[in-house]
Amino acid sequence: MQRVSPENVSDLLTQDARTVLLFGAPHGESVMAQAVVFAEAWVEHRAEAAFGYVDAAEHVALARSFGVRVLPTTLVLDRSEIVARFEGRCSGAAIASALFAPPDARVAA
Repeated sequence: MQRVSPENVSDLLTQDARTVLLFGAPHGESVMAQAVVFAEAWVEHRAEAAFGYVDAAEHVALARSFGVRVLPTTLVLDRSEIVARFEGRCSGAAIASALFAPPDARVAA
């Protein structure tokens, strides 16, 4: 898992694997709870996907470029295309489902 910034986000999105991004801020109970779920998903699926964390308070423009309006927001991307968006807390099962959905499927949150 890596910290994502405007300088390295394109490197993460051009990998062959899907990418999971958690947009959060270093405060708030729901963000911290989602960070635990995110870390567990990373441990379980790091061989199949790239995982990154974006501090949305620090990188406001980057968060806006992905349409982030709520913290936490978890995105699953296939290259730079969003295939799933979870606003607020979501389960590890929801992240896994989005990771393994066919490329043309969209997962609704």
